Amino acid sequence: MRYETPTTSKEAAVLLAKEKGIAYVLAGGTDLLVRYRSGMVDPDLIVDRGETREYCAGSVAKVYEGLGGKVKYFGKPYPMIYQKSSNPENKKVLCIGDNLNTDIKGSNIQNFDSLFILNGIHKNENQNELNKLFEKYEVNVNYIQEKLKWSK
Repeated sequence: MRYETPTTSKEAAVLLAKEKGIAYVLAGGTDLLVRYRSGMVDPDLIVDRGETREYCAGSVAKVYEGLGGKVKYFGKPYPMIYQKSSNPENKKVLCIGDNLNTDIKGSNIQNFDSLFILNGIHKNENQNELNKLFEKYEVNVNYIQEKLKWSK
C-alpha cells in the first residue's frame, strides 16, 4: 500500500486513472467512500472548514470523468441518497444546508422543504438580493437562517 498527496483535483484524478488496482481517496484520514472504479462519489465540489475552502471528492470525480473514468454519484442532489436515508411517506421533511447546488437543489428535486444557511458556501456571494441568488442556482428556498450551530 502507498499513499499519494496530490495538490490539485486534476493531479488526484490522474493518479486514480493510472492505478491498476483498487484506489481509495482519503481526506483527513477518513475514507470518503470514494471508490472511483467500482464505487460511488459524494458530489460535493467544495466545502468550507472554518475560513478554509477545500475541494471535495466531487471535484476529483469531475476531472476523472473528463479523463474517461466512470463515476457513480451518491449524495445530494441525486435521488439515491434520499431513498437510502429516509422514508418520507406521510412525513414532512426539511432539508437543511448551505449549498444551493446540492443541499437545496436536492430538496427541490424531492419536493421537500428547505432551510438555507446563509453563512456557508455562498457567504461571499451577494446576499442582499437573495431572490437573484436563488434564480442564479435555479432553486426554491422555503426558509432562511443566518447560521447553524451544533451543541452538545
